[in-house]
Amino acid sequence: MDSRLKASLTLAVLCLGLAGGCEQSPESRMKDAMRKSFQLNGKRLAIMYGRSMASPTGPVMGPNGFTGPASEKVLQAFIRQTPAVALEEMGITDPNDAALFQSERDHKPFRIRYGVKGPLTTIYPVVCESEGVSGRVQIFKTDGSVVEVPVTEADAYLAGKHDQAFVPDRE
Repeated sequence: MDSRLKASLTLAVLCLGLAGGCEQSPESRMKDAMRKSFQLNGKRLAIMYGRSMASPTGPVMGPNGFTGPASEKVLQAFIRQTPAVALEEMGITDPNDAALFQSERDHKPFRIRYGVKGPLTTIYPVVCESEGVSGRVQIFKTDGSVVEVPVTEADAYLAGKHDQAFVPDRE
């Protein structure tokens, strides 16, 4: 084999090896995507609230009924008991950090709807910004979705007037 061809092939293989080595593993890409989807404290809290409702150690209200945490103290305890790996996936580095219960937008503590009772097949708005921005607040739901509404509509969400039964997409 020609020495130039051999050198070119060696260089090509080396470059491919280096390029492949720099690429993230599928597991790392998945973890990064998870963290990115949980950038907001309100979303983190709403998801943890929903997980608390589904927890086998939570109080069962009937064959399909569960109860959300009764207070901030109970929700904090649930978060602290969550395995570190699950918290890390959500971007929670310190489960004791009080900032988790504060909005990044208005820098105020969240309003949280404690003690929700009902089936896990319902999507509950449970976390709301206190003041929001420009007259609008973000409402975070147990399925991880977020809606932004006028401040005047926030109380209706926290009163359960916008709870939604889960309906799977049908194609």
